[in-house]
Amino acid sequence: MTTPLKPLQSTSFPSNLDHGFFTRQGGNGTGLFNTLNVGLSKGDHRETVITNREKIAYYFQSPLTSLCFAKQVHGSHALFIDEPYDLNTPPTADALITNVPGLIMGVQTADCVPVLLYDPTVPLVAALHGGWKGVLSGIIENTVALMLKRGAKRKTLMASIGPSIAQNSYEVDEIFQQTFREKNHDWSKFFKQGTQKGKHFFDLEGFVKQKLQEESLKSIHSLNQDTYTNDTLFFSCRRAFHNEEPTFGNQASCIVIRS
Repeated sequence: MTTPLKPLQSTSFPSNLDHGFFTRQGGNGTGLFNTLNVGLSKGDHRETVITNREKIAYYFQSPLTSLCFAKQVHGSHALFIDEPYDLNTPPTADALITNVPGLIMGVQTADCVPVLLYDPTVPLVAALHGGWKGVLSGIIENTVALMLKRGAKRKTLMASIGPSIAQNSYEVDEIFQQTFREKNHDWSKFFKQGTQKGKHFFDLEGFVKQKLQEESLKSIHSLNQDTYTNDTLFFSCRRAFHNEEPTFGNQASCIVIRS
């Protein structure tokens, strides 16, 4: 029996906006990839991953060719696309933007912060991969700038933050914290004392939210879901590492303009 997909929804987006923060449930994967892994580079069977991606596309009543994932590199490049591309040769980017109805913008995460953005007046949508390196180097600013260039307005642009690793699950070392403090001393507020001296808990979601607030968006909403502690719903890179597992899956977050 086929398990229906039940992605999490943002309560801040209009009810008729097609989007979803998909969990790890509802797919065909087994073992460490149980079950809705969408990552092709993690060691899962390619046929299974493609089937999982087809299920997500079908959820939006679209063909697989409409589902777009970039090759994410924890960078700061945002890309506008207006047509599908070959899934074997995805463009390198950490945010995808479109104004084309039916073209599904997708992002893959497993602790990093997925952000979906929407401006109903253009309309325009985007899916953003918020890893700490990319956020530190400007992926949020670059994505918003490109959306504004394509007709979005700050007063009508909305953002929703999906499931990601929570602060109490994300312990880092002194060098990591120093990287942030050297850029901006005020960013110390995103760290709190860890389990021992020289360790700190980092609030990645809070950092992403502040970056979005600095862009003066109309609405910023967070689902407040911790990927690390909820192994039933989410894949987690850090949890896999702590469990000495050799790999992990990726869940998808997607948004599409319906014609």
